[in-house]
Amino acid sequence: MAHQSVQQKYETLVDKVRRMRKHQINWFNLRVSDDLRAAKKLEREVDALLSQEIPIQKPNQTDLFNGNRS
Repeated sequence: MAHQSVQQKYETLVDKVRRMRKHQINWFNLRVSDDLRAAKKLEREVDALLSQEIPIQKPNQTDLFNGNRS
């Protein structure tokens, strides 16, 4: 996706977010595990797209299991 135009990147992002939200809504309404899996997969893809464009900082919180900062 390195050579895509800004418009193409935007359209890809919007499409993934739209699909992710559809699966999230279905999950909350119907509790179908396929929707949960699809929503999580799309969420990771959206996060990856955003992290290519925007420096995303990790939260400054302690790790739940070993007390390290994440």
